Amino acid sequence: MTEPSPDPLKTAPASQPEPAPTHLTAQASQSEAPVDHTAVALGLVEPLLVARAAQALGGSDRQLPGVARIQLAALRRDPKAGLHLSEPRFAAARAVVAQQLVQGCFDDICAVLGDNQDNPTLAQLTEAVGAVRPRYPSSVVNLTLALVADDGDAPASPLCAGLLADDPVFAAAQAAGREHQRATETAGKSRPHVSTRDKDERAARRRAQAAQRRQQAERSAAAHQRLRQERKRKNRSEAETGGPPGTTDALAGGVRSEAVRRRPLLTPAETDVFHTDDPRVGTVVTAEIPFTSGEPHRPETGSDRGGKWRPCVVVGVSDTELLVRAGYSEGGLQSRLWKSVPLRWWRQAGLDKQSWIANQTHRISLDKVGRTVGTLVDEDWNALW
Repeated sequence: MTEPSPDPLKTAPASQPEPAPTHLTAQASQSEAPVDHTAVALGLVEPLLVARAAQALGGSDRQLPGVARIQLAALRRDPKAGLHLSEPRFAAARAVVAQQLVQGCFDDICAVLGDNQDNPTLAQLTEAVGAVRPRYPSSVVNLTLALVADDGDAPASPLCAGLLADDPVFAAAQAAGREHQRATETAGKSRPHVSTRDKDERAARRRAQAAQRRQQAERSAAAHQRLRQERKRKNRSEAETGGPPGTTDALAGGVRSEAVRRRPLLTPAETDVFHTDDPRVGTVVTAEIPFTSGEPHRPETGSDRGGKWRPCVVVGVSDTELLVRAGYSEGGLQSRLWKSVPLRWWRQAGLDKQSWIANQTHRISLDKVGRTVGTLVDEDWNALW
């Protein structure tokens, strides 16, 4: 199988990146905990843009993490949702709203970086950010940098943090956040006198709570042990049949059960062009995927921004094109997005490592399609819809 290409700004570097700006080293030496870049940057985004992003996520509630879904439902009813998203209690919703806001800006920065997107230098990143600033509000560009800055595994993380520190608006907001944090810590140190009796009562309560936690931990460990044993029995059964229950025929002879395999959900424009009953639908092929998404209803093979070969799931077939959803390896940005779907039975699909299938579709001409490596089992296929 062709190795999936790395995700933008997220892959471990092949060579050492440029040293981070000196002010970053100074920041790292400070005793106070760093302010959450994403929370600070999101607080500077126009409330109308934040509200629109939250509303846009409403139609995908079933795909959202449970906590984020509950928080977004509450925020959509609140006209001051943008102000609440910076609070720690809305961290789950903040992550998905921020990703929704920066998706286009992030893709454009990666497109400008091209082959340097895996490990850009400070000069290359500065040039790319400067190139996209005229297309997006400054607050959205800073939010894009903040998301990468908060990802400690990204090679570009310290570079993005440095660019944010040089922005006067962001720096002022960050300084205000640090001042608020210091004030909160100082207020917490001013505690009233506690008598010996109160201390004894609190110690007794802590001992009782510790005993209760131990009992809960023991019950949880016993339940996990039973679950592990059940999984081992299930894995042995699947190893004997070659796949998950109900997929033996599909893996052995390519016969799919139409009673349990869902039909792909395409847009009306895609349905007019692509067939979903073709035998190639559900297979995994290698294809050249552009670095950024093109227009939703036009082929992307003519993009002058280039692309990389990735494993893809075929979701529609026409005479001249395939409609696919690209696969990405573990560790990159796409595998962390809540819209991406992990494959449970990736070995049975012909892949050599754990993979995530992106939510976005691409129209790929047949001359940009490589070999077929396998077929998704029913369980993984149905998870896409």
